[in-house]
Amino acid sequence: METPNWTVFYKINSRETDDPPQWAGTGWEFFNTEEAATQCYIWRIASGDEPVKRPYHSADAVHLATH
Repeated sequence: METPNWTVFYKINSRETDDPPQWAGTGWEFFNTEEAATQCYIWRIASGDEPVKRPYHSADAVHLATH
């Protein structure tokens, strides 16, 4: 399997209430290009989540689906 170059990690906020948003979980997405990672990052902000975009690190491997 090819190793990705970028990771977008985010806290997923519940859409059930806006004041304040309730934390509902975490998500991990992986990308080969910075452009794709940036688009995901921007979309996650617009969705009300709390993303972090960063270069892929070997510690992220536990979050990759390998099956």
